[in-house]
Amino acid sequence: YYYEKSLNAAKQINDNSLVISKNMKYEQIAFTEMRLGINYLEQTSVDGNLELAEKYLLSALEIYENEKYKIIPENKITMFNQVSWLYMEKKECQKSIDFANRALALEKQFNSPYNRVESFEFLATCYLELGQNENSKSYMEKYSLLKDSLNYVDKNNADVTMKKMVSAIDNTYKESTQKSYIIIGI
Repeated sequence: YYYEKSLNAAKQINDNSLVISKNMKYEQIAFTEMRLGINYLEQTSVDGNLELAEKYLLSALEIYENEKYKIIPENKITMFNQVSWLYMEKKECQKSIDFANRALALEKQFNSPYNRVESFEFLATCYLELGQNENSKSYMEKYSLLKDSLNYVDKNNADVTMKKMVSAIDNTYKESTQKSYIIIGI
C-alpha cells in the first residue's frame, strides 16, 4: 500500500521542479517499482504475483537503463539482480544468467559484495537448472565462500558494537558508583 502511495506521489513531481531534480524523481520511481517487484517476487505462490513482479521490475529496468538519468550504480546492480531473480522464477534461465552477469560486470567497478553474493546464487541455480553442473558448482563455491566471509565480517562487527555498548554502560555504572561513594562519604 505504502509503496503504491510513494510511487504515485513520485510520479506527480514535475520533471522541471526546482526542488527535486529529474534524476532524483526517476531514481525514486525506479527504486519504488523495484521494491514493489521484489515484494511480489517474495510471494510468487500467490496467483498473479509473478506477473505483477515482472510489470514493476521491467518498468524500473527501463528507467535504470535510460542514459538520460544518472542512477546510483549500486541500485543498478541490485536492479539487474532482481531481474535475474525474476527470470529465474519464470524458468528463463539464460535471461537470468545474462542479468546476473551484467550485475557482476557492474559490481567489478563498484565493489558491492552483498550484490555479488546474490549474483553468484542466481548463476549457480540457473546453471544447475540448465544441467551445466561444472558452472553451477563453480558459482556455488564462490557463493559459499563469499557468504561465509560476509557472515564472519557481520558477526565481528556485531561483536565489536556489542563490546562498545557494554563498555559504555560499564563506564557509566562506574561513574555512578563513584559519585554514590563520594556522596555517602560526605
